[in-house]
Amino acid sequence: MKKICTIILLITLSSNLLAEDNLILNVPDNWRKEVFAFPLEFAPEIKLSGTEEVHFAPGMFKPKASDYFNYIFLWHIKEKQAFTPSDYSTFLNQYYRGLYLAVSNTDKKQNKANQFTYKFLERQKDKILFQGDWLDPFNKNNPVELLIAIEANYCPAKDITNILFRITSTDHNSAITELNAMKMPQC
Repeated sequence: MKKICTIILLITLSSNLLAEDNLILNVPDNWRKEVFAFPLEFAPEIKLSGTEEVHFAPGMFKPKASDYFNYIFLWHIKEKQAFTPSDYSTFLNQYYRGLYLAVSNTDKKQNKANQFTYKFLERQKDKILFQGDWLDPFNKNNPVELLIAIEANYCPAKDITNILFRITSTDHNSAITELNAMKMPQC
């Protein structure tokens, strides 16, 4: 319990210290925002430098909601970066495994965290699609199948790489449409 309270305190402090205008464009006003600095507390294996801006749908943590596990995050990374689908698969595994281990309070969480998979599906124009299998530690370790769309751009004037992740647990057209309406910052 003390560990969970410490994590929540760190998240709150990080969010308040790094709060700024949204980098992600067209985010609905009722989506909750958090901002973190790299290295991420729960995923220090991701060796990048910059910030992460996360926005959660109102039903993000409610399994019966139509927007359950719908969220978007942007990695605002220093310097030019070019990643392959294999790199993104590794990042997704490190990210969700670390998040699960930080939040879950179940026995054998290490074994469960090693079972997560993130499979490259296809490249669509400027997006790379992945399918992920995960256990939701916020909701009794319910299995969740994730659809993850990733796109990136480089801003030479700022020497910043933006990587936008759109995540949904549903295939509802409304959820996908809402996520697609949110855009990464332009250079």
